[in-house]
Amino acid sequence: MGVSARRSFSLRSCANRFDIKIVKVLPAHDTPYIETYYADLVISTVPLSSCPVDTVVVRLPLREKGYQTIRAKLATIEPVVRLSDPEEEVTAQGILERIEPIIRRHVPNDNDLVKAIRLEVWNCFHATQDLENQLIAPFLHQLLPPSHIQLDVACDNWRSAICRAARPLVEMGYIEERYVKGMIEDTEKYGPYSVLVPGFAVPHSAPENGAVKMGMNLIRLKDPVSFGSEENDPIRFVCVLSAVDHKMHLRAFTNLVDLLTMSSNGFFEALTKAKSPEEASLAIEQFEFMIV
Repeated sequence: MGVSARRSFSLRSCANRFDIKIVKVLPAHDTPYIETYYADLVISTVPLSSCPVDTVVVRLPLREKGYQTIRAKLATIEPVVRLSDPEEEVTAQGILERIEPIIRRHVPNDNDLVKAIRLEVWNCFHATQDLENQLIAPFLHQLLPPSHIQLDVACDNWRSAICRAARPLVEMGYIEERYVKGMIEDTEKYGPYSVLVPGFAVPHSAPENGAVKMGMNLIRLKDPVSFGSEENDPIRFVCVLSAVDHKMHLRAFTNLVDLLTMSSNGFFEALTKAKSPEEASLAIEQFEFMIV
């Protein structure tokens, strides 16, 4: 059974609980085109008005009640048999997703070895695209070096928090000013869609709203602010995401969601206690390698 997850919960924990295959992670505004991805069910954290596929809405963080809701919905769905599913093809990316975790476990600090193996696999599959920019999805820690993290930023409300988190990306040419306006307008229209778990929000907008280059910037607020999420306010961390397409950021985003939704792993606490951007960036890298 193919399931498309609206980018918002622990993909690994959900896939492990049910006999399903996560085929795509999408923002809400792309769900009208979900049929392209051969999905039987969309799992979302916000109501969807124009999705052509069966939808179930859950709340974050995903607890047992949410799993029961998904289980009940799955029981009502008759999986569609598809004769051709492009996701089943043997691809370079599929092989890399299998072998990279093994390499990381045995040689956790040898990034040069990982890059060399990636290149060789892509060469074997006669990949001709730009490997760095089009094919190799970066890890979370690669998008959040110390230069993309600011701590104890003073903001009065969620609007100023989004603007402050986005400012470095604007200054570095990752996004245009209109992208910031788009994130604020999306929040006013859809509500706190960017709030993933208690205390953490990832504002983003559609690529066509001014995303120039894929990237992230994370701020830790001096004083938490309200985003209008009854269950998850107040928000202490705001991580703006610039996504130029619907694929390249998925590994980083999925790893972030899994780190935030896996209970008792210490990730949120480590970010809270970090005394410098360098310390926060190192914590992100260390915790990320624990889950890949």
